[in-house]
Amino acid sequence: MLCSAVCFPWLLPPPLLQDLTEEAVLLFFKAFLASAIENLNRKLLKMETTQRNVPTYLALSIFNLLCCCLPLGIAALIFSLRVENAAGTGDMERASQASRTARMLNIIGIVVGVIFLIIIIVVVVLGRNAK
Repeated sequence: MLCSAVCFPWLLPPPLLQDLTEEAVLLFFKAFLASAIENLNRKLLKMETTQRNVPTYLALSIFNLLCCCLPLGIAALIFSLRVENAAGTGDMERASQASRTARMLNIIGIVVGVIFLIIIIVVVVLGRNAK
């Protein structure tokens, strides 16, 4: 202890804290940590409830990307991820706007994909009948 006090004087506690017992210091830090944890829990709960209010359409965007219309699926996926990002930061207006855009892109992509699929089926059936 003597070497650390001589070599590193900044390691010594200030005079006000020297009189505190170890139990008092532990009690202070315990109260501080409990307060910090309670504050974080409140913030996390608030973030979780606000995130649940805005749908992301992420699964529908992935389905649209893989099965229906690739360009609109990519755009819908980007907007779905923007919903999660905006909701995570608490910007609910931007999240709801991105959610509406993702929903609209998904609907248009599915309609375009179904129309394209019908056209392909008709062409294939007519092509086989022509031979």
